[in-house]
Amino acid sequence: MRIKRILWLLPVMAGVAAVIFAAKLREDPPSVVLDGEISVPVRVAKVRRYDGTPWISGYGVVSPSRVWHGVADVSGRVAYVNPRLKEGELVSEGEVMVKVDDQVYQLAVDQQESALNQAKWELQSLGVQERHERESLSIAKKSLALYQKDLERYRGLLKKDSTSQSEVDRLERLYLGERQKVQTLESALALMPSRVETLKAKMASLEAALSKAKLDLAHCVMSAPFDGRVAGVAVEGSQFVPQGRELLRVEDVASLEIPVKIGLDRMEVLGLSDKGIVEADVIFQGRDGSFNWKGHLDRGSHAVDPLTRTIGLIIRVDDVTSKEGLELVPGITCNVRIFCPSSSVVMEIPKESVRDGMVYVVDSNSRLEYRDVRMHRAEGEGALVLSGLTEGETVVISELEAPVPGMKLKPFDLEDGRR
Repeated sequence: MRIKRILWLLPVMAGVAAVIFAAKLREDPPSVVLDGEISVPVRVAKVRRYDGTPWISGYGVVSPSRVWHGVADVSGRVAYVNPRLKEGELVSEGEVMVKVDDQVYQLAVDQQESALNQAKWELQSLGVQERHERESLSIAKKSLALYQKDLERYRGLLKKDSTSQSEVDRLERLYLGERQKVQTLESALALMPSRVETLKAKMASLEAALSKAKLDLAHCVMSAPFDGRVAGVAVEGSQFVPQGRELLRVEDVASLEIPVKIGLDRMEVLGLSDKGIVEADVIFQGRDGSFNWKGHLDRGSHAVDPLTRTIGLIIRVDDVTSKEGLELVPGITCNVRIFCPSSSVVMEIPKESVRDGMVYVVDSNSRLEYRDVRMHRAEGEGALVLSGLTEGETVVISELEAPVPGMKLKPFDLEDGRR
């Protein structure tokens, strides 16, 4: 009976022994002595170039790329409200949204046009008057010359007692009167340029007033500046609205933006100095699964946030409908993956080989070397490294009890079974 029990235990003991033997194979092999120096056996792995496209990620809230705030530029009573002016409705570029009663503004335009026409007529009349006065001055000067000759001739006759003093006085009065007429015409013509400039300045002022009146008249009509969705309404028909009040808000639905904060330590992998489009995936995780939209890096913020040491990147989505048929709308929070340009070189190593931003490297002489690396992120069982390693180098996976730079190692690669 005892022999049967022992025979029954033999398969169980064999299985336990097999498990222990397999575990031993996973452990580091025993230390060996080469040339009088102990070589510590370690499990290693080769540094490989990452075959995928590196990316960095962050979260952001979707916002419209453009927002139009429909502010009343003129005051007055609302004469018309578009029946489709309701939150959530889609409107087209140029579609009239609101009209303010324009009777007062049309009267202002008519008054300014009338005043401007009056000023133009006055300027034309001034030109005619100038031509008339120049002709009168020419005639008056000729007449003055004749009076002067007659006066001189009669003064000569008076000396010979051939005429009377009264006749000389009469001619002198005529001469002085004609001379005064010439002076009056010359003074009027001298003032003519200033009168013309005054009228031109008046016309310029009236033209500016007319332009403002026409602008106020045009502002009585509020039209959508682009295709969009109504996001807010604060106006009703027959309501009096003061100048400066916001009546409606329209958001652009053709394209959307997602601002994402990225740490400076993760920006190096992007290589933003490279030319070309930096693509991105916008992901929304819903109850029924995830939805994806294609986007691209549009721009970055102007400065670094000094508190969080992050910089803002703006992702733009031009096709707002996902392949699953869901439309991207403002206000939802999405995960954004920004793909690095093809020029970015990233290495992949086992995740367990990274120790506080440092890895153990086996050099060409099978000795231990400390190496600082810049990490990108962990992905599955691997870790992606931005810098510090080159393809084909060997990193240590095993935990070393007392690692010392330069210590002799005996690498053991589990992947290919080589020692």
